[in-house]
Amino acid sequence: MYISELQLSNFRQFGPDTTTVNFHSGVTAIVGSNDSGKTSVVDAIRYALTTRDQEYLRVQPDDFNYPAAGGPQASTITLRCKLSDLGSRDLGAFAEYLTYEDDEVHLYVVWSARRTGDSLAGRRWVNISVTSGADRSGPTIDGNARQLLAAAYLRPLRDAEREMSSGKGSRLSQVLALFPSIKDGSEFDANSLPASISDAEKLGLSGISEYLRHLVNSHTGVKGAKNAINDEYLGELSLAGDDLRAGINFVAGRDEAARLRQILERPERNALATVSS
Repeated sequence: MYISELQLSNFRQFGPDTTTVNFHSGVTAIVGSNDSGKTSVVDAIRYALTTRDQEYLRVQPDDFNYPAAGGPQASTITLRCKLSDLGSRDLGAFAEYLTYEDDEVHLYVVWSARRTGDSLAGRRWVNISVTSGADRSGPTIDGNARQLLAAAYLRPLRDAEREMSSGKGSRLSQVLALFPSIKDGSEFDANSLPASISDAEKLGLSGISEYLRHLVNSHTGVKGAKNAINDEYLGELSLAGDDLRAGINFVAGRDEAARLRQILERPERNALATVSS
């Protein structure tokens, strides 16, 4: 399933006359001069489908078109996404929202906003609705269905080395997390250590991290340092009934999903430079 068409009306640079943008299956590049509407096209899709990124996008007063020839600002916005080439799972998930046209089946998502007052008045100033059907005559698309449509959005990459650097919520970690195979592999079992390199390669990323922690903690130097810290320092600081102990951990997530996220957020910068180039 992919977005085959986007229609915009009264959205930012796009006036009341409906503007249609056609997309193709696969990669589509949008090329244009500054302020020509490239970002507006992307944000229109984000409004209509929602996204899984960590950036919150909220309707702003300037989203409503100002007529180039002057006159009052528009009071409504209409954005319509047409999704085509639906698979069997898509047909089942969105059965009540589908539109049948000749021999093809499409899913139309129509996002509309209507101003109800002054945005600075401290009250709800805009009403938003999301309906289905080419002419908006279909049922309202509920939140659960919209979550199934949520797209992955990455901000414009202007400083590749800085913006692709590691860290909490990093862009690269979001990209890597979208690959289904990133979660492949088995967990580490300390009672059944890998017997060979090929066995170790069957571990998942979280399992590899646990295996590395096991190997480091088994190192003579590390074991000696840890015992010294626990016995000579922390043991002396322990209060009655307390047992202060130190350990070494590479990834301390509460579950496998959290540990995987931490791993993806920690690539080295020199590897990132290769990716961003």
